[in-house]
Amino acid sequence: MYSFSSQVRHVRSALLAVSIGVLALSGLTACGDDGDDTAANTSASFPAEPATGAPIKIGFVSSEGGAIGTALTSVRQSAEAATRYLNDNAGGIKGHKIELVVCKQEETPATATACATTGAFSLTGGTVAILNGMAQTAAGDGIKKIAVIAGTGPDSASLLKQIGGRFFTKAGVEAEFIGIPLDTPDPTPQITAALKGKPGAVGVLGDGRLCTALLKTLPAASADTTPYVLGPCLDKTVLEAVGGDAVKGAKLFGSNTAYSDEPESALYRQILGAYAPDVDPAGIGYGGYQAVMGFAEALNKSAVTDFTPAGVKQAMTATKDVPLPSAGGLTFTCDGKAFPLLSALCSLKTVVSDVDADGRWSGDRVVGA
Repeated sequence: MYSFSSQVRHVRSALLAVSIGVLALSGLTACGDDGDDTAANTSASFPAEPATGAPIKIGFVSSEGGAIGTALTSVRQSAEAATRYLNDNAGGIKGHKIELVVCKQEETPATATACATTGAFSLTGGTVAILNGMAQTAAGDGIKKIAVIAGTGPDSASLLKQIGGRFFTKAGVEAEFIGIPLDTPDPTPQITAALKGKPGAVGVLGDGRLCTALLKTLPAASADTTPYVLGPCLDKTVLEAVGGDAVKGAKLFGSNTAYSDEPESALYRQILGAYAPDVDPAGIGYGGYQAVMGFAEALNKSAVTDFTPAGVKQAMTATKDVPLPSAGGLTFTCDGKAFPLLSALCSLKTVVSDVDADGRWSGDRVVGA
């Protein structure tokens, strides 16, 4: 069995966002509702190319439950939508049907162990690439000081500083890292303290609740500070709580190009419309979609015939500059050289975009090395 791990909410101990590898678990999760009329009608526009080969089990680590609650269910749902599309309309992986096996990781040691992967690959650089992108963007904007606020587990703050600090040092940007435990009832005091130094930018790695607290605090505490945000900060509930002016001028980091007119982005919207109509294409679910589609793309382009873990690992390590689906030009190469300290990373690049008062973004551009 091979596994994907998708994380968009915050730093996990491995600092990976979208990863694949061997996963020790059992049991399957259903891939959506076959009785949905919208899905049936929309999917009729796709070619009928069902996978008929012996199934390949793919593990998917979904950050759900515990302190996270249901905030990231859309990540799993978009992965399931991609699986249905591949199986029904795109021939699966080399003709083999994909069986998605879901393990819900609740950001606790017990569930982290239960969902642990070996021989994993991260198709994007996840939080690592985002920190690299923030550092390079800040330097390019002439910013000398940044505060990075993260909703974290017990051990993640120090690891975040250890890994991310080197990017800011290299870029000549002073960085302060502030970890706020997931179960903090009100993070406003920690956010206010972090903004006392009037940083030129503030990065937030967290969920909608943390984003809301930051964006409400920022105008009074440090009005000239530019927010560097991830997808959860542009969720409809956040925008309703803070107003459009709070996000106008922010920089969005990640790999979601949902508003692009590129064919890959259009296909992403169509697949969600067919197989996950309740998932907002502009939301945070894109990570699951990109994990499944990117993994299939890499293997379909490879010469792999051995679908054992060793065979898949060999095929993945031979990948070079494979386009990440609907990601604005990001590519991945899984030879372990992108960031040797975490050899599972297949890229250190991310996409940065400019946010308007409607919470939409444009000007997608790739940053990082």
